[in-house]
Amino acid sequence: MSEATKYESYETGANVDGSVRNNKWYAQTFTPSVSHLITKIYIYGRKAFSGCGDLIVSIRATSGGKPTGADLASCTILEADLPTSNTWIELELDSIVVAPAGTRMAMVARTNNAVGVNWYVGWRMDQTSPTYSGGQQWESSNQGSSWGGAGKDCLFQEWGVPTIETIPASNVQAFQETRIYTILRI
Repeated sequence: MSEATKYESYETGANVDGSVRNNKWYAQTFTPSVSHLITKIYIYGRKAFSGCGDLIVSIRATSGGKPTGADLASCTILEADLPTSNTWIELELDSIVVAPAGTRMAMVARTNNAVGVNWYVGWRMDQTSPTYSGGQQWESSNQGSSWGGAGKDCLFQEWGVPTIETIPASNVQAFQETRIYTILRI
């Protein structure tokens, strides 16, 4: 498989934490500009205190711009492995997700056992002047049953690989010769 490439991202303007905890879920929607397969994602954040629980981040479909349905793929980071200062947290998905160009999708973050206001995972976001045009931040106070938008953008990166290696007809012979040569060299 090809090496992963960053496709969609929002990486500036972090000025507040989204407090991800048991009942409070956060999501960032995004719209791929190029069709590809999503293999991993990053969120920018930290655990605020011990007791926040394990972080679960998933990819979901959207309806009306909001997250909907079951997880298409997910990743769990154990609480013990979460950073205590803000950094990019890498999340290798448990399966590959097809991301068609122009189709809005959602990254959904939740924890599995944090109950108090002070025990949370902070997903950094821009609430002052968000500019990501392919989606927005959403939040749910009932474990994803309903979602409200707040005019913010969470910091994220979405990585993947091309869906199909496309070769122009004029280059097929040269491509085949290169592939055969590469195989013979190995």
